[in-house]
Amino acid sequence: QAEPGVDVVAASSGRVRVLGLMGVAANVLLAGLLAREKRFDLVGFLDAAVQQVRPYALQQGVSVISEAAHGETIVADGEQLGQALLNLLLNAVQASAPGGAIRLSGRRDAAGVELVVADAGKGMAPEVQERACDPFFTTRPDGTGLGLALVAAVVQEHGGQLRFDSAIGQGTRVSIVIPQEVAHGAG
Repeated sequence: QAEPGVDVVAASSGRVRVLGLMGVAANVLLAGLLAREKRFDLVGFLDAAVQQVRPYALQQGVSVISEAAHGETIVADGEQLGQALLNLLLNAVQASAPGGAIRLSGRRDAAGVELVVADAGKGMAPEVQERACDPFFTTRPDGTGLGLALVAAVVQEHGGQLRFDSAIGQGTRVSIVIPQEVAHGAG
């Protein structure tokens, strides 16, 4: 019998998913998001994410570049959004062959900020894309299935959207779209 407040769903594969517990963990992880939101430079933010993943990427023979217009800003919880970007970048490195390149880009328009991680790796089948953010779903033998679930939680807490554009053998493009309030200014 499950603990009160914890939803347990048995998957057809026999794996047990503790959805309620994952929700609690995400809420604890993201508690106080609004209090931690601040304005910061988009170029510096992307460059910091690249610097974090670069040693691992170089070890794997993969290059990572970032691009964004100078002077653009974003209002968000930089720590949480940075962790989400790091998870996406790590996934992109793991999906890329040696000699591959990953592109991290950011742009701001009237609607908000779009952050994109694009690789030319293995790509994802449609059925994998549908389940990619499910807690504990993974296609890697050593994966936990929590990386994209946490990315999705961070994006949701920012009122944003997470989008996948991928095809087998053609790589993957993952977009995080975060709305920016008009009161925050145009950039």
